[in-house]
Amino acid sequence: MEQEQKQNERYKALLADAREKIATADAAMHELIKDRCAAYEDVWQAKKALNRPVRDPAKEISKLLAARGQEPNDSVGISHRAALAALMRVSRMDQYRRMHAEMTNQDWALGKLISHAPTTMPEFKVAVNQGTKASYSAQAAAHLFPQARLLQIATFMGAAQQVKDEIAPVAVLPLENTTAGTVDEVYGLLEHMGLYIIASIDVPISHNICVLPGAKLADIRQVTSHPQALAQCSMFIKTMGWTERPVRNTAFAARDVAEIGDKSLAALASADAAEASGLDILPVRVANNAVNTTRFVALAKQPIIVSDANTLSVLVHLSHKSGALADFLSFLADYDINLKKIQSRPVPERPWEYSFYIDIEVPRDHPDIVEVLFAMDHELDRMRVLGWYKQTQVSL
Repeated sequence: MEQEQKQNERYKALLADAREKIATADAAMHELIKDRCAAYEDVWQAKKALNRPVRDPAKEISKLLAARGQEPNDSVGISHRAALAALMRVSRMDQYRRMHAEMTNQDWALGKLISHAPTTMPEFKVAVNQGTKASYSAQAAAHLFPQARLLQIATFMGAAQQVKDEIAPVAVLPLENTTAGTVDEVYGLLEHMGLYIIASIDVPISHNICVLPGAKLADIRQVTSHPQALAQCSMFIKTMGWTERPVRNTAFAARDVAEIGDKSLAALASADAAEASGLDILPVRVANNAVNTTRFVALAKQPIIVSDANTLSVLVHLSHKSGALADFLSFLADYDINLKKIQSRPVPERPWEYSFYIDIEVPRDHPDIVEVLFAMDHELDRMRVLGWYKQTQVSL
């Protein structure tokens, strides 16, 4: 016991000595970093005069390769390269900040888009949703825009096209579910139709087994619903041995059961959809998870950034090279900006390259976010703001 205590004391002393050495090195490094930062103004002024871009990838690679050559594999080499990469990123950010300060948003397309966006939500007279009046999308639209007359369209594409063609001012579509994941078609529409997210709401989803009056659980052989709903209830469906019949909307599924009139066919749909189609609900829990929530987004042709916006969604396309994603995310981490979600999708025309849909938790009045966006807009192959909006969680 005494020997163990002596050994512990020795290691405590060793740890204290090591920490003192690190503190001394950190203090020396702090002075060196101050000297380095003092040169950033001169670097920017020289690059501006010479009409050179802020980032010089060849120069950065040369420096990192030189650091690797000094200590290629041990902790010194790894630490040197990581610290050097971070310092070069901070240097670039400093130059972007100076560059941004010398221009107006009129000179920067994205800044102009943000600064000119309305800050209050209009009272839309019409809102489009995919499905029927009894669909979950209609419930979400009614909550987001209670003053609007709801217009039902059969497909996601059709609903988005109504907004693109300025037939309707806003469309409400599902984007993702906590159980089944993303609605890929809606992500694709965001990218290719040039629409903006202006609001978002998380809706608790309660799927029911909807059947013809008098039908029992033992009668069912087939279940119909939207593919997302089928995925959200997949475990129960598999246990029952039912076949699946996908349709475009849960409310369409309930309507089909009523119209077909076959007791062996059931629908996964809301209580409202069951009531609208004159169906009974069987008292059975079917969802894979007790907490099942779908995020719906409101899409408009122009951005609206309300004063209490709390979520910024961007689409970025990163080069197919080592560290590209980490470098981008570091811009957010450097400013303590919280990343809420990242979703990758392949770029069809460029094999093995990906677009990333990113949700950032940030209020409209964040002091640094516009400068961060400015830097990213200049560094990335492509970046598009999909919306800066208020995301809410409301029980309907």
